[in-house]
Amino acid sequence: MVVNGRGRGVVVTTGSQTVLGSIATEVKEAEGIQAPLQQKFHKFSKRIGFVVLAASILLFLIGIFIGENLKEMFMTAVAAAVATIPEGLPVVLTIALAVGVRRMAKRHAIIRKLAAVETLGSTTVICTDKTGTLTKNEMTVKVISDGEHVFDVTGSGYNLEGEILHEWMVPTEEERKNLFMALRTGLLCNESHLFKEDEEVKVDGDPTEGALIVSALKGGLTPEKEKNVYKQMAILPFESERGFMATLHRNDHKKLIFIKGAPEKVLDLCTGCLVTEGLGQKRSFRRLTGLQKKACGS
Repeated sequence: MVVNGRGRGVVVTTGSQTVLGSIATEVKEAEGIQAPLQQKFHKFSKRIGFVVLAASILLFLIGIFIGENLKEMFMTAVAAAVATIPEGLPVVLTIALAVGVRRMAKRHAIIRKLAAVETLGSTTVICTDKTGTLTKNEMTVKVISDGEHVFDVTGSGYNLEGEILHEWMVPTEEERKNLFMALRTGLLCNESHLFKEDEEVKVDGDPTEGALIVSALKGGLTPEKEKNVYKQMAILPFESERGFMATLHRNDHKKLIFIKGAPEKVLDLCTGCLVTEGLGQKRSFRRLTGLQKKACGS
């Protein structure tokens, strides 16, 4: 069993030939299950049909037996069969379900399909995830600290529309000096990338790393330009035991290491700070704990 490290994979099947593809195909072809009320309705309709058919045949035979015309008795039997079928039954059923939908809406339960009213109405236990919602598996950087200033990030998900503000104002050039280094760290110390699909921005890789790339784009950094200026030489992948990820880059004649990870792990590696306030102190550590993105230089 492989528990860590890096490797190469060989693609042997794609699309519907894969296991996940075959499951998706079977799910798509699966027929929907009828609600109990629908099943009862169909059984009742069949019974009425058999009774009407038997009564029509009996009426036809009695008419022939007493000497009535064959054509007239046939028309009489068909007319009796049609008149006996309750055409208003589906309408009554629909009205009853609509009333159920209205009652459920008053209890803050919106139902899209009428047939689901009976099933949901008879439900006694509902199991949900721990948050009570279904998530989109997207993450968003909302707050950034460069060690001296705290910035707010607007926008949500992987939508590139948004900006970085300091006290809800556009930051000055001096305020953005260390911010760019924090954004650059999240952008370059990264193994994921963004791509567009149906006019939507999606992430190929870890959702957290995708959120860091989006925040860098909101700050004005360009991935292609940054990767050309800071060429990657080596990478130390993230491991849960290690608690951080690091990449080695060359910038002109200098070599830089960008690190991202758990704050306590990163702070243990620091020997100095880019700003006057010591990030290693407890007061600064508490300040960084609640932030979604941290920046420290060493």
